[in-house]
Parts: sequence; C-alpha cells; structure tokens
Amino acid sequence: MSPSFNHAYIGANLVLLFGKLNLYTILIEVSLEIQGKEYVPDVALYSKRKMQRSGLPPSEDIIRMTEMPLLAIEVLSPKQSTQDVIDKIKVYFENGIKSCWFINPTIHTVTVYKSFKDFRTYVENMDLEDDSLGIKMSVSEIFD
Repeated sequence: MSPSFNHAYIGANLVLLFGKLNLYTILIEVSLEIQGKEYVPDVALYSKRKMQRSGLPPSEDIIRMTEMPLLAIEVLSPKQSTQDVIDKIKVYFENGIKSCWFINPTIHTVTVYKSFKDFRTYVENMDLEDDSLGIKMSVSEIFD
C-alpha cells in the first residue's frame, strides 16, 4: 500500500511519542519473516538495541526480521480494507507479538489489542493504555 499524508504523519508522531519514552527501539516499515511470508507493520517496537555497526558489508544487514517485535502498529491506508489489517493482527498474535495497535486515521481511533479477541478502542481526548507494555499516552497526541 502507498502510505498517504495522514498515514505518514501518524507514523512520524508515533516515532516522536515513543522516542520520548526512551524504552524501545522504534522501527518503521521493517520486514518481518512470518511463516515464509513478508509482513510489514507500519511501526514496530523492539527492546532497546543498537543499529548494526557501520562498515559491515550489506549482506550482514537484516533484510527480514525473524525476531518478532513487542508491539506492531498498523495504520489504515485509504486503499486498504479493515479486514486486511485484522487478518495481519491475527497472524501477528499467532506468531508471538505481544501487543498490536490498529489506528484508523479517518475516525481518529486507536484499537489496542492485548490478544486477537481482547481489545479496547480509544478515541480522541482519551488516554490510551497498553497494559501489555505499560505504555500510556493521549490519543490526541497521535493525531495532532
């Protein structure tokens, strides 16, 4: 999917918000290897780590992560169906991702999934809580 302006804007806001926490390594559109297929969450949080050392040959860069992130975030794109995102979230949980967020820019909602069947939707002017990772933030900040 080609990300739209709003899609990219939300992704940038998330990087800034998670960066303030200084608890995670934040990766944008990193490729995940899951059951032989490539999945690309819009934002992925990993435990703190350093970048691959510079000066290494390109063959030593990680092309597809096999280690799953702690959190995978999907931002709905204008040409993407809600079902496509939900299907990805199901795969993420089946493969060990601890938490998933589904962000809908059109209606300014964030749905935080603790599991595929346990989720809560937050709207603007609410404080979002992700108990799985101990993250709290204002939903409004994501869309401002």
